Formats: sequence, C-alpha cells, structure tokens
Amino acid sequence: MSRNDSIYDKMVLLDRLEELREDMSELDVHSLSDLDQRIASLEEDLASESDDEFDDGSL
Repeated sequence: MSRNDSIYDKMVLLDRLEELREDMSELDVHSLSDLDQRIASLEEDLASESDDEFDDGSL
C-alpha cells in the first residue's frame, strides 16, 4: 500500500465518522448508552409491527 492509499483510506474513514457524528446528533444520540437505548426501542417497534402484521384478529 502506498502512502497515498493510506491517506485516502484515512480520509474516507474520517468522512464516514463525520457522517456518523451528524446522524447521531440528528437522532439525539450522544453516547453508547443512548445508542443502545435507541436500538432497543427500534427493535421493540419492529417486533410490535411484525406482531400486528400476523394478527388476523381471530382467537
């Protein structure tokens, strides 16, 4: 790997990290704990939606 490849890889990583930081800020996620809570909440929402899709109302 040439020096330029290494610099390019670092620039790509920096760009990805900046995008992630912006996304986290927009989602009001400021820590790993906030992120874990957000993921758990989304998983609950998805599970609830999935349950609703298969609930035909019969007993």
